[in-house]
Amino acid sequence: MKKQSKKRMIIALVLAIIAALLVHGFIKNHGFSNADGVEISYQTDKDTLLTLYYGYGKQQSPEFSHANSQAALAYAGDSRIARFVHRNKSVFDSRLEIDSATRFRISKITLVNSISHSRKTLGPDQLATAFSTTDDTIQLSSTNAGLAIETTHPRSSVNFRYTLQGHNPVLLYGMTFLAGMLIWLFALRFNPRQIPAIDDLYARESAIHSYRIELDGLRGIAALLVVLEHTWWRFAGSGATGVWIFFALSGYLLSQPFISRPERALDGHYVVNYIFRRLARILPMYFLTIVLIFGVTDNSNILLSHLLFLQADGHLWTIPQEVFFYLVLPFIMLLLCLLSRINRILLLAVLASVTCVLLFNPAIIGLELYGYGQYTPPYLGWFLIGMLIAYIGPASDAWQAKLTDKHRSWLSIFGIGLLVILLAASSSWVVQVVTGSDIVLPSKFKAIFAIMGAALMLLVLLSPGTLLSRIFSFTPLRAIGIVGYSYYLLHPLVIDGLMDFSMQYFNYPLLHGQLFVVTSFVTWLVCLFSYSLIERPFLVKKHP
Repeated sequence: MKKQSKKRMIIALVLAIIAALLVHGFIKNHGFSNADGVEISYQTDKDTLLTLYYGYGKQQSPEFSHANSQAALAYAGDSRIARFVHRNKSVFDSRLEIDSATRFRISKITLVNSISHSRKTLGPDQLATAFSTTDDTIQLSSTNAGLAIETTHPRSSVNFRYTLQGHNPVLLYGMTFLAGMLIWLFALRFNPRQIPAIDDLYARESAIHSYRIELDGLRGIAALLVVLEHTWWRFAGSGATGVWIFFALSGYLLSQPFISRPERALDGHYVVNYIFRRLARILPMYFLTIVLIFGVTDNSNILLSHLLFLQADGHLWTIPQEVFFYLVLPFIMLLLCLLSRINRILLLAVLASVTCVLLFNPAIIGLELYGYGQYTPPYLGWFLIGMLIAYIGPASDAWQAKLTDKHRSWLSIFGIGLLVILLAASSSWVVQVVTGSDIVLPSKFKAIFAIMGAALMLLVLLSPGTLLSRIFSFTPLRAIGIVGYSYYLLHPLVIDGLMDFSMQYFNYPLLHGQLFVVTSFVTWLVCLFSYSLIERPFLVKKHP
């Protein structure tokens, strides 16, 4: 008990330090560094309209739009002040647009930061370096009285870049300490087993003899392969490998109940209940993702088309494939059930033959599903190869009885080698280094990679207790695998949010390996809630 308490204390301390550093960096780099108010002291020879456009983040080439602008009237005569306030916006760059041909002089500019209650005044010397223009209709000249702007054409503009580092040590260090203390106290009292996603992680581990936890790890690797492709250019193509593994896993897991009790394929009540359970498993989280991605668009047709599976943009193309397999699986199992009553060898021969045909010629089905901006055939063969593994693999007690520890060790070595080959071949960068050819192998040789993924799954299942099994039983991999569906759906949203957040608040571009690591962890944190609040309630709910 004392050892566990000491471990919890260390974890709580680490989390508190991380939280404190994040809050400190956020306040210092965002809260104190931007100007949320600008006061321009000016003189002009005629009335004109000033429009201040502002860009967010410390970008080299900020984009300005009317949505991020404010206007103020500038009156001719003695020195006046134009005030622009843009609260809660991290502004570093602005564009000042002058709406008429005039002589306009800025004597000083005062930058205001309301969070730190700081003010910074730019005099003539600072103004000369802060302003620039690429507009041929405008001339800038610096004098002792300030910056003179002479325009010869209406709607001329100058760019203005500024920085303001405010100071408020009480707020900075007070909030940093408070954040760290709250996280420390929370971590000491929090029981992770209260989160269903984490509870399932340990519950499945305790049921190791009835549930192969290595499959959670395999699903976790598949999810990470998809994230790799979307974050790190060196791994272009890895996402396809991850998807093929997902499909094979679906075929394996969903056919298991029918294989263990073939008569279920003839039970109408069970089949109806199966369909309800599968739709309840996939639709709630999918609909939430669709609303998050397309719910804010002005084109409601996009949202409706995705809800009805008539359209599947980006990574969502796999969902119609999964739904199609869910719907045809009962009919497939019915045919296999009838074949099993004739002869098991005949069943395996027919299933293997059909799988090969559909792997290398998926269009033979004659149907098309929308995905990636075009219509593609159902990848039914990728699911069937998972079903084939379910028939010939550990489902047969005879296989396990004949395997010795030495056999399992060799299978483990083959599996590790296959895993390395599969990962290397899934990276277009590795392929280019080795072969000199710029080719994405998993997309070009879909069937081969489906067979490799299924073979890896078979080797994992046939070698329990080996190094290969321990690799796929690695807790972080399994933690991702358990929430794998949410992980797959939500990771693009997390990537976009992290990239915007890092530039907006820290002026630091998250790219490649850093983006992959941060995305993998943050997506898992998000999925703890999506799985616990959305997926799992529908998984445990009984259906008619």
